[in-house]
Amino acid sequence: MASILSVGARQENFNARIDGRASHLAIHLLGHKKWITGISWEPVHLRAPCRRFVSSSKDGDARIWDVSLRKCVICLSGHTLAVTCVKWGGDGVIYTGSQDCTIKVWETSQGKLIRELKLNAQVF
Repeated sequence: MASILSVGARQENFNARIDGRASHLAIHLLGHKKWITGISWEPVHLRAPCRRFVSSSKDGDARIWDVSLRKCVICLSGHTLAVTCVKWGGDGVIYTGSQDCTIKVWETSQGKLIRELKLNAQVF
């Protein structure tokens, strides 16, 4: 089975490489409007093999990507400032932290907001 490496940079897109070799560039994903700030893969115990990951961006959104479909399948919108961190939790939900002083918890099948935690400081 081939391994997949996702790479996000100070750009609005991803490059995914099969077996980690640049000569096998397989996927170029576009969607974010500003820099990518983080990525997190869906935990393998939730669905094997892993084919989805979530990305966060300075554009205020997080996006769930399906590498098999080669596209964004869900856009998680709701933050008012940059999303600075993202984590796909082992319990099957996604956590996003933002400069808008909130942490949001999302379900992953439809991208619905489950909970919002308001803080007194920005999340980095």
